[in-house]
Amino acid sequence: MWPWAVAVGGVPCPAVVMVMLFCLSMDLVLLGLLLAICIALGMGKAGILRAVSEKRIEKAEAIVGMLSGAAIAGFGTLFLDQS
Repeated sequence: MWPWAVAVGGVPCPAVVMVMLFCLSMDLVLLGLLLAICIALGMGKAGILRAVSEKRIEKAEAIVGMLSGAAIAGFGTLFLDQS
């Protein structure tokens, strides 16, 4: 298990590298770390789904859908207000 973990961890995901470089260029290190964690959680989605019941997954999907819609509307309003 350890050699496998070292081999996978030794070569970072290109998406995480791009996100971290962008966040470092904007001086947003904590945001970069948060996004890297989100990417890692997305990669381990199968394991998470096995550990959580089907009903909780459906509820979480509904909540995430509503939050993402609200975020898009909020950002749209914010950007519209700036012009």
